Amino acid sequence: MSVGDVYHGTFKLSETSDIPATVKIYTSPYSVTTESYDPLFEHNESYRNSIKDWVTFPEGTDFTVPANSEIDIPFTVTIPEGALGGSQYCAIITELVLDNGEPSDDGTSIAISSLGRIALPIFADIQGDEVNIEGNLIDWKSPSVYFDIPVKANFTIENTGNVVFDASYKIEISEAFRSDDSNVFVEEDTKRIYPGTKRVVYHEWSTAPYLGMFNLKETISYLGETKEFSRFVIIVPLWLVIILLSILVLVIIAIVRRILKSRRKILPHRVAETSSTWS
Repeated sequence: MSVGDVYHGTFKLSETSDIPATVKIYTSPYSVTTESYDPLFEHNESYRNSIKDWVTFPEGTDFTVPANSEIDIPFTVTIPEGALGGSQYCAIITELVLDNGEPSDDGTSIAISSLGRIALPIFADIQGDEVNIEGNLIDWKSPSVYFDIPVKANFTIENTGNVVFDASYKIEISEAFRSDDSNVFVEEDTKRIYPGTKRVVYHEWSTAPYLGMFNLKETISYLGETKEFSRFVIIVPLWLVIILLSILVLVIIAIVRRILKSRRKILPHRVAETSSTWS
């Protein structure tokens, strides 16, 4: 979008209970905190939240959603003069209102999609001289040996620019030493990466068997780049490892004792031969 552009959009509100719901619509700052991307709906000094003041609701901000029904809520985003280039994001909040007109903190009496407060993040990429699209894949991790399930992997990706971008991944796990190379686990998804943040994306194979050898491969794509990682994975229960090590130790002890016993039988014979020579 550019300065002066106007975007018209709508979103739906659904009331799933037998009671009508009165709601108030407003905008809120939106950002994320921690590398796990916990949502934060608080004031942010960053200009990237300015879009919350550019959103208007042509049909008002107070609505009643009929019981077991849904309605469309229109909104408009107008890019003003002086808007800085890069991504802008905020949230449209839908909140239940009690009979006295106050927002409700209790979502149990009236249900809007079974929640008392709903946040709809919205984003806009503003064209300008200061647009900077860049990011880096910082790290990829997956252990090779597991004593218990699940099998895990994660990667850390950083947005060093000022434009939101998407990072998609696909993780595939197949049994080792099989010619057909059929996958026993596949997971793929796309994650949004916000400017000035690092995001750790976790995935796990929780239904893995407790014993086996597998090939793990992950493909990560972002900003026109694609990177592949692979790992040979062994899953073995700790109790089995302890048993095998115990057996190994017993075998080593038996071999050492056998060697020592053989040496004791040879030594007296050599002493006898030496005495006979002297006489």
